[in-house]
Amino acid sequence: MENGIVYKSTCYVTNKFYMGSTSNKLNYRITEHKHNYKYYLSGKGKNYLSSFEVSKENNFTVDILEQFNYLYKAELMNKERMHILNNNCNVLCVNIVIPNNAYYRVPNKNVHLENIFKVLRNTNITIKRNL
Repeated sequence: MENGIVYKSTCYVTNKFYMGSTSNKLNYRITEHKHNYKYYLSGKGKNYLSSFEVSKENNFTVDILEQFNYLYKAELMNKERMHILNNNCNVLCVNIVIPNNAYYRVPNKNVHLENIFKVLRNTNITIKRNL
């Protein structure tokens, strides 16, 4: 089992917030956000990430929304998705979630899809099997 954290970082200047998740230590994940933003500013990073809207002011707070153990990465990603969807109508939320989009990452190709479907059945997400 892995330890998962769903967190919310809020900019003190703009009040915009970003929701994310990690199985690493939270301090490490926040350092990654800062590093990714600096990398982007240097011209080496090509993608502008929504988390940059909070970290660019370098004046933010981080709160743990949920901490839990999980077996599959899909569980962590879907917990994060639920928190984002619950706040998506808030204009200060910088996360972008496409409804009905499968929001999970498969850690390796040997994970059987039925295991992922078992995890998703325990959430409020509609499962479509037309793969």
